[in-house]
Amino acid sequence: MKKLLIILLFIPYISFGQETEVINGNTEPTFKITTKNGEVIRTKSYRANEKKKVTDILTIEGKIIRIKSSKISSIIEIKEGWDYFKFSEDGFTDYVVVDVDSLSKEKLYIQVKNWVLETYNTPSEVIKSEIKNKKIRIEGSKSGGLSAKGMLGESYYYNIRYSIEISVRDGKYKFDPISLKYYIPYSKHVSARWVDLSIFNKESLSPYYYQKGKKKGRIQSIFSSFPSSIENHFDNLNISLFNYINKNKESSEEKSADDW
Repeated sequence: MKKLLIILLFIPYISFGQETEVINGNTEPTFKITTKNGEVIRTKSYRANEKKKVTDILTIEGKIIRIKSSKISSIIEIKEGWDYFKFSEDGFTDYVVVDVDSLSKEKLYIQVKNWVLETYNTPSEVIKSEIKNKKIRIEGSKSGGLSAKGMLGESYYYNIRYSIEISVRDGKYKFDPISLKYYIPYSKHVSARWVDLSIFNKESLSPYYYQKGKKKGRIQSIFSSFPSSIENHFDNLNISLFNYINKNKESSEEKSADDW
């Protein structure tokens, strides 16, 4: 249902030293690199070796590490002042508000609607409700959006469904995740079903965390990639929307697609 998102903040690989690219006027950007097993690495810069299929990373502590590029799930630039989603035992971030200077709620609504139309293959199915110049509610999906570890270290990937409500006011919009489900396929051990991951409900999240012993409060190892996967998923959608609005904010309602 969903197109592959082209996230503009997935910055091209950057070399160390003097070759570091200047981004948004900042010569020392910080990046969040998330691996497929859920590990998060904060970096000053990084460089991919396509021939050897590895990525060299310079951490914010000044340590240089090398990992296989295939183990990297995502790379996102950390924007100063940007509110990121956070998954924890107490629940998921309720919503974030993003400032968009000089845009009225009418123009913001148009940009949000256009983003949905251009991002999803079947927008008529994705859009579940809308109130003009106020808010749009969408439901999307992603293949392999969540992964878990088996007892022998094998990885399992689950498709997800999610819903988001995007509300607009003059000069800002609210990006509000509503629900998240993941699909467990049929096997000889379990029946196929959708599992509602009530990310805003502490009681619903407690089974994913250790409740006793020294590991109490830590996420169980088989679900170790859940937090970063969910955080990155909603962050990336929000960043995609923000980039789209910034890129097109000079467009007016009257501008035709035939204009050159």
